[in-house]
Amino acid sequence: MAKKEDILYTGASPTSLVGSRVVELLGGIAPSHEELDILKPETFTKFNPKVLVHFAALTNVNGCETDPENAHLINVVGTENLVQYFGSRGVKIIYISTDYVFDGKEGPYDEDATPNPINIYGKTKLEGEKIVTSTSGANTIIRIAFPYRLSGTKSDTLRWIIGSIMDKKEVSVFDNLKANFTFIDDIANALTQAIEKDFKGILHVTGNEISTVYEIANMVVDTLGKEYSQYVKPKHFEVSDGVADRPLNGGLISQYKETLGIKMTPLIDNIRKIINSRK
Repeated sequence: MAKKEDILYTGASPTSLVGSRVVELLGGIAPSHEELDILKPETFTKFNPKVLVHFAALTNVNGCETDPENAHLINVVGTENLVQYFGSRGVKIIYISTDYVFDGKEGPYDEDATPNPINIYGKTKLEGEKIVTSTSGANTIIRIAFPYRLSGTKSDTLRWIIGSIMDKKEVSVFDNLKANFTFIDDIANALTQAIEKDFKGILHVTGNEISTVYEIANMVVDTLGKEYSQYVKPKHFEVSDGVADRPLNGGLISQYKETLGIKMTPLIDNIRKIINSRK
């Protein structure tokens, strides 16, 4: 494992969802946006890492759709800036990507599946992937989906569902959108394995269960008690003005997690932990 001081992160400020938790668990250098601005290469010069973990991205899917120029600037140009500077200095780059590089027509998808993004977010993230892999075969792409944590100030979909149901507030959740919800602590472990074993290429790191969001909400109801079922309402995802298309029949699977020793926490275990922490 590289020493903590040899790992540099982008997009891992205390307000971030994924990066901040990874830094809590693994340590490393997590500069603020002002200290390391991916659009200002002059801010790179004070850092000399051996590994760069690139979390920074515009991840608001609808926001990317309504402002594609900004999405391209952050997700593509920012990535290109990092690769040009750090890649040319022999730094291993680990690029955090997404299941949204796929169209969701024939999921689940493994690492060899051909990407075909259907929204601006997915297209810009795929462009970033190509930049990272085309410059060095030693680099790594880690695709994640629907990340969540057990606690924290930044919300995520799973804790929003659980919190709303426990507060007896109605939630309308998609019954036609499949995905893997992924525990961020497991992502941190996967990063450790990828760095220690110098994994090269594409790696899918997602929860093992592929479910609709409605099915996951009902897992929460089953844990709390059937009297909470009145607060869960199904809805169909449909594209409309200002709403980007989504890969509906998606989900990621991996050829490499087992051989790398990456184990994913069962979703139901963490649903129970989050519920118990709120009681």
